Amino acid sequence: MVSSCGVAELTCLEDSVTGARSVAYRRRGSPVPEGMRPCTAKPAEPAKPAAQEAEALPTVEANATGFGELVITPPTGMRAPGFDYVPVRIPITYWAKGDEVQTHTQTILGHEVTITARAESYEWDLGDGNTLTTTFPGGAPTKKGPGAIFHYYRFQGWYQVTIRTTYSGSYSIDGGEEIPIDGTVTLGSEPGWFYSKSLRARLTGENYEAKPIEVPPRTAENLGRKDPAAEHRDLTEAMNDRAEKKRLDRIRERGARRR
Repeated sequence: MVSSCGVAELTCLEDSVTGARSVAYRRRGSPVPEGMRPCTAKPAEPAKPAAQEAEALPTVEANATGFGELVITPPTGMRAPGFDYVPVRIPITYWAKGDEVQTHTQTILGHEVTITARAESYEWDLGDGNTLTTTFPGGAPTKKGPGAIFHYYRFQGWYQVTIRTTYSGSYSIDGGEEIPIDGTVTLGSEPGWFYSKSLRARLTGENYEAKPIEVPPRTAENLGRKDPAAEHRDLTEAMNDRAEKKRLDRIRERGARRR
């Protein structure tokens, strides 16, 4: 008895000697563990007296890799502004769009098994050597300013941003208590490319022609330079974002002095 999705399978196995059954995650096509065999159909048993104890629930042998392959859809990386380009030294807001809690339910051996995955942290590689670890997905900017996860680029060129999300997991049988799954799994999202462009303010009007902003094709020659002051920052959901707002104010002040 097998229920599958992706490359992992939630499989019924039984002990070759005792016949005891369990449910385990296994990669599709992997060999059956020694001493075990796929579950075989059992002949119908006579009805049990009402006073007799109910059949014991099956055990579930779950591992992080298995539940990750079976359950989780990684988030989509989002940014604002969302053009093909962003101006150099202008803060860009990032966030991970997706469900922080994901569940997968299926029936095995007549019991409903529910697997739950929860996003615990997000690792952001901003492409210029700067990295972030957050315990929250972030959100879109507001009228008051950028979102909680933001960054700006010092140089012109193409940059790639990637997100890796770490999940913990648990399972329950027939709506019972949730049992933790050992370990965590980290999954990458589809990376995103954009162009950081140096822009200058210019007058427009009847006597001035507004020229469209052109983004060159991405090549090895026009990839963006690494930030010489690159750093790693840890942001937690519990932190007060005043520190980030002060950091943004300092960025703006430096930019004003350069102009």
